[in-house]
Amino acid sequence: MLSTVHPKTGRLGPVERAVNASTGTLGVQILFSNPDSVLRPGQYGRARVLIDTKAGALLVPQRAVQELQSRYNVAVVSGDKVAFRSVKVGPRVDTLWVIEDGLEPGDKVVAEGLQAIRDGMTVRTKPMPPPSATRTGELASDAR
Repeated sequence: MLSTVHPKTGRLGPVERAVNASTGTLGVQILFSNPDSVLRPGQYGRARVLIDTKAGALLVPQRAVQELQSRYNVAVVSGDKVAFRSVKVGPRVDTLWVIEDGLEPGDKVVAEGLQAIRDGMTVRTKPMPPPSATRTGELASDAR
């Protein structure tokens, strides 16, 4: 099976009004310019659709966020001390989570060893390698 990326950007076409009860899907047409007749009637494929762009979004690794009874917390390091903060999470982007409230740019969060730390502990930090997110701040969904 050959997998290629269509060179043209598509746009959203007609959308079905009802969700298919057996598959849980919604029919959508995506319209593309097709000057070389590469696309043929009846073909289908996978589309990556940009849903939203959040300029300046704060992204943290999902493993840095602890959830307990629908409350979300992260461990923040200030100097060499740890403090837990409540945060408001947004959508997930690959292996990252958008933090909508509770963190500031430049805050250092703990992503490894959360089980071993307690509020007020002294810790020694080391930087984490950057994630391989597709495009930071862009929220996308795969559709078929």
